[in-house]
Amino acid sequence: MDSMNGTSMDNSTSMSMTMMAMLPFHYHIGHDTLWFQPWVPSYASTTFAACVGLFFLAAFYRFLAALRASVDLRWQAAAASKKAILAGEEQCCEPSVGVLQFSLWTDLPRGLLEGFQSAIAYFLMLAVMVMNAWFFIAIFLGIVVGETFFGRFGARGIEKFGTC
Repeated sequence: MDSMNGTSMDNSTSMSMTMMAMLPFHYHIGHDTLWFQPWVPSYASTTFAACVGLFFLAAFYRFLAALRASVDLRWQAAAASKKAILAGEEQCCEPSVGVLQFSLWTDLPRGLLEGFQSAIAYFLMLAVMVMNAWFFIAIFLGIVVGETFFGRFGARGIEKFGTC
């Protein structure tokens, strides 16, 4: 009775309707707005140029992530060294666990760097949401290449500071 008034569907019908509602990635060139209305690569050459730009933007995003991790470690080491000097203690190679004291000279650049990195991440996300496979591949490869070149400078790859 429910199937007669349209309130119930079998699983195969609901699955096919769900699949039709999902937009797959596409490979055709043209008519994909990249961030702003005037930025619509409509030829193969302009799509390629957009992909090159997205590739370098994604690699730059990984550079910023490594830069931020490296700078954070240096700021922590400098703060620990300053704290040890002020307390009259011998410097130790092991960083102390805890929250660093607020310093405008370190926290403002940290916040600006995080804001800039987040803005780039959102721009990359918007480019992927265009559902153009070429854009996705360019961003994916840019992140892989960027992490390959700059990942060792991040928090996982930097040696501890000091000469202990």
